[in-house]
Amino acid sequence: ISPGWDNGGANQAGAATWGDGTVGISGPVTVSNSLVGSQPSDSVGRGGVISLTNGNYVVISPTWNNGGTVNVGAATWGDGTVGISGLVTPANSLIGSQDSDYVGDLMGNSSIALTTGNYLVVSTSWDNGAVANAGAVTFGNGSTGTVGVVSSANSLVGSQPNDRVGTSLVYPLSNGNYVVATYSWNNGSLSQAGAATWGNGVSGIVGEVSSTNSFVGTTDFDWVGEPAVKDFGDYYAVISSDWNNGSFWGAGAVSIGDSSTGLIGEVSSFNSLIGQTSNTGLTAASVDYSATYGIVVAGFPNSFTSGRVYIAVLPVAIPSAAPLTSISQKALSKGIYRYSGAVGSTFDAWDRLYLHYPLIKPFCYIKECPSYPLIYIGEK
Repeated sequence: ISPGWDNGGANQAGAATWGDGTVGISGPVTVSNSLVGSQPSDSVGRGGVISLTNGNYVVISPTWNNGGTVNVGAATWGDGTVGISGLVTPANSLIGSQDSDYVGDLMGNSSIALTTGNYLVVSTSWDNGAVANAGAVTFGNGSTGTVGVVSSANSLVGSQPNDRVGTSLVYPLSNGNYVVATYSWNNGSLSQAGAATWGNGVSGIVGEVSSTNSFVGTTDFDWVGEPAVKDFGDYYAVISSDWNNGSFWGAGAVSIGDSSTGLIGEVSSFNSLIGQTSNTGLTAASVDYSATYGIVVAGFPNSFTSGRVYIAVLPVAIPSAAPLTSISQKALSKGIYRYSGAVGSTFDAWDRLYLHYPLIKPFCYIKECPSYPLIYIGEK
């Protein structure tokens, strides 16, 4: 990757040169042996290269210029057995259509490879027509590449200024699917309510982010999906540290979704384990989930008195086939707890094996023993 390479008089046109992994490549970088830019500051390869699981690759060039339209950006697929050479063009690349679309992202949000062999291109600065910085996450075919202009027909996109879809990162799941987290997404008049959108790793998801295809916040600055989405194999957790529980601002929420179907709707006590005070400061490191027992535990470190670990026993089927009045949960202090109830039982079926002082910075995890799980709760 040589983003500073000069193509004749085009300074910093950039180049990405494919080399045989057995014999290598030698000689000067040229348009014949490399993918190159044609204009000054195209900086081909500036955004790096995505190595796909099927052996192919994608070259990210967020500052590539399409004639007089500057910094539209480009993501160019290459065959891993022969490479790609010549100029970056609309015919061989996924590109933006307006000034400063920065396809592939200049904001540091990584485009990623999926275990299915496909890929995602993140463009948080992409403009949806007159809507500035709506953002887009484009699903790419890892076997043939995806070319053309980023749009709502081939991408998950924002619909309001500064939605910046994908800004919280895109999380690949171990089963090949993925979750797009966008803390800055605006839910109508609600600023930065946030959204976590599940996508199929074989076919992707397209269209505008909404409550009909995403898991979303319902108050200003809920920041759903921030700081993380955590993969638990068949399930995943959407961790929203700053979600607001009524008058309790920053109470936090942990929501469990099925990795095969996703989680859609609004964050609430009906589908999430939630904090009970303001500014609890939930962190991604203090969340664990057992699909076998339907148990989720989460640490809330910074409540005004002391930290707590909240535990909930969820329906074995996620999401529940039957409506819930709310998810029952309780607070535990530092110690080790053994679950003695049957699968699908309540959170009260716990034997306290060990108990110590209240927590300030709790850390918790679940260990599944042959006939019951243990919950370990301690300090970070």
